[in-house]
Amino acid sequence: MENKEVIGFVVDINGKRQYKTTFEKNGYKQEIWVNLYEYIAYRIKILQKINNISNSQLTEKGGFSNPTIISRLKAGKHAFQIDTIYRICLGLGCKSSEILPF
Repeated sequence: MENKEVIGFVVDINGKRQYKTTFEKNGYKQEIWVNLYEYIAYRIKILQKINNISNSQLTEKGGFSNPTIISRLKAGKHAFQIDTIYRICLGLGCKSSEILPF
């Protein structure tokens, strides 16, 4: 049972930029259109799962003083600065290109 993911494809829908993520799981394809915050939240969740990193570990490795920022980012509702993305990448041990769609 292999999961495949295709990321990318940006369009403007009703004046809002949307990112298309296509999944293939157990032979079924699913497309999801999300905004930038939701897209980054999804990528953080996936990379946490792949690397088996808990929220508390990500908070510690990323140098965050408050663990609620991780929860807010993963909810897709938190506006962030580039240094936050940098610290998330440090905590996950990944490149920014693995989180950002550009």
